[in-house]
Amino acid sequence: MMCKFLSRFYFQNLLLLTLSKEIYSLQHLRHSRILRRSSFPPGGVNNFFISCNILLTGEEKQVEQITYQREKDVVDQEQVLDLNQTLTATLALQPENTVCYDDLGCITRFSFSDPLLWPINLLPEAREKIDTHFTIYTREVPNPQPPIRISADDPNTISATTFKATRLTKFVVHGWLSTGYDDITQEFLQSLLNKGDFNVICVHWGGGSSTSYFQAHANTRLVGLEIALLVNTMVVISKQLNSEDKKFIF
Repeated sequence: MMCKFLSRFYFQNLLLLTLSKEIYSLQHLRHSRILRRSSFPPGGVNNFFISCNILLTGEEKQVEQITYQREKDVVDQEQVLDLNQTLTATLALQPENTVCYDDLGCITRFSFSDPLLWPINLLPEAREKIDTHFTIYTREVPNPQPPIRISADDPNTISATTFKATRLTKFVVHGWLSTGYDDITQEFLQSLLNKGDFNVICVHWGGGSSTSYFQAHANTRLVGLEIALLVNTMVVISKQLNSEDKKFIF
C-alpha cells in the first residue's frame, strides 16, 4: 500500500511540475527541477521504483519521457546562451578585423570563415602567449635532454643540429588542450624515428591550445604561419650546405 501511495504521489507531482514548466520562467524552472530531484533517496528515481517493484504504465512512461525531453531542451538552451555570452564578450575584446606581423604577414578575421560551417571568427591571441616553438629529433639524437630547440630567427640553431636536408622531414603538431611535451606526443615522435630515418620536428603551441576551442582554432592560423617561416628558413639552409645536402624533402 505504501508503494502504491508513493507512486501515485510521485505522478501527481510529476504532472503538476509538467504544467508548471509552461507557466514559470526559466529561473523558476531551474529551482523546481533542483527541488524535485532532491526529494528522492540517494539511489535516484530508478532505484526508488525498483525497491517498490512497480511497473510504469504506457501513459506514465509517456509523461516521464515528455518531462525529460523538456528538461533537456531547457538545459541545451542554457548552454547555448552561456556560449553566446562568452563569444560575445570575446569578440568585444577584438574590435579589429586584421592583425599583422613583420615576418609573417597579415591575418584577416573573416578570410577564414563560412557563414554556415564556421560562422564564429576570432583573431589569434598574442604571439607571445601562443609561444610557438620547435624541437628537433633525429636517430642520432632521438631523445635529447633538454630538448633541442630550433628557430627561424636564428638559422644557426638549425645548422648546428643533426638535421639533414636529404632526409624526409616530418612535422608533428599536437592538438587542442595538449602540449608537445605530453607523453603521447613524445611517444609518437619516437615511433616515427623507429619507422624511418627522418628529421622529426615537434611544433609546440601549448600557450594557444589551452583555451576555448574557438580561440584555439583561430590560434592555429598563426601557428601555421610560424611553421611556414621555419620551412622557408630550412630551404635556405639546405641550399647553403654541401653538394650532397642540397635537396630539402618532406
